[in-house]
Amino acid sequence: MVTRDYKKSIVLAMDFIKSAWVTNVQGLQYYGYNHAYLLDEGRWNGAYTELGMQVIFDALNPYYEYSKDPTWLNLAERIILEWAIPRLQDSDPHSITYGALLEPYVYYQEPSEWCDYDTFNAANGMLAFLMVYRHTENKAILDGAHLMSGFLRRMTNADHSLKMGYTVRTDKLDSRTPIFSPGYAAWAYSYWHHLSGEETYKKWAVEYCNWIAAQQRSNGWLSPSEVEVAEFMIYAVEGLYWTGRYCKEDGLIDKAKITLDALIKAEKNGPGNLYLTYNSDWTPKPSPQADLLSTCGQYAKLCHHFYERTRVSRYRHEYFETLKFLYNIQDRGPGSSITLGSFPRATNLPNFREVCPGYTYVGAVLLEPNLLSKRSPPWTALEEA
Repeated sequence: MVTRDYKKSIVLAMDFIKSAWVTNVQGLQYYGYNHAYLLDEGRWNGAYTELGMQVIFDALNPYYEYSKDPTWLNLAERIILEWAIPRLQDSDPHSITYGALLEPYVYYQEPSEWCDYDTFNAANGMLAFLMVYRHTENKAILDGAHLMSGFLRRMTNADHSLKMGYTVRTDKLDSRTPIFSPGYAAWAYSYWHHLSGEETYKKWAVEYCNWIAAQQRSNGWLSPSEVEVAEFMIYAVEGLYWTGRYCKEDGLIDKAKITLDALIKAEKNGPGNLYLTYNSDWTPKPSPQADLLSTCGQYAKLCHHFYERTRVSRYRHEYFETLKFLYNIQDRGPGSSITLGSFPRATNLPNFREVCPGYTYVGAVLLEPNLLSKRSPPWTALEEA
């Protein structure tokens, strides 16, 4: 039997997560929370809003709650106060981007399909801000959440979908309606309802989820498109699950289960390793792009949640298979101290020379504390992990 030291693995992962907070450089592109480390160039590749917010609610906040070490809450608060809030567009209440988070990611300095101010970043940011506010009660953080909420509501269509955002280079709204933005907007608003009891937040969360559910097909496919990124559908599934849980809407959890079950049945690029993109019949779509590490951690977390809810063994099996896959590709040495604790950003391209923080991996492992202790495991399969 292979013994895996998840406690050591998580400590190393958190050290690398901390190192991606780069404050000793100048320039919009690099100062802040960075996306990946370029091995051949020996440098970080650029600050990235999406990752900077997700690392808070996927790793820093849960690790603080697990360890009780204020170091991690302090880092989450610094990321918000020193990096995120200064990039909140708050100078002109009449601007269409008022309350949006600027995306400084270096790749987006070139022509791109993405927006400078997108609704997904605002939803991500709102959720991260609220999770840190819960522990700190810092009013500046709550004020920032309110600003992002205003931007999201202005970008909400009559059918409760969300526009993609606004692009400064073209001075135009991007009116595409992605599946992922309402997923995290729903999660954020349902969490806000959970904290405050405010019924308006519940109403908005459920409305976003109803739009998501309307896109779902009988085979579990969760996108209005015929080809979709697995990660994007998982964002929508997370929105359905957490809104159902926080707002006591079991029907939304049932909808989340339909798509998760389809993902479990879908072909993978090895145990626990989802392909980057799928066709609407759930066959993988070949792509020269990287299969994403973060998607696997999100998938594992959902499988754990549904095992805890249903006690159906297939969810437990997928959770452990995914953790084993991620554990086995982590850099735990010997070698460069710079990359210890990191993961290859591409899980399918062996020569892809970037490593990244394993924030969703941390969140997934922390869901099963027995992996980090010597107590008797509650699951017979734990010994296989």
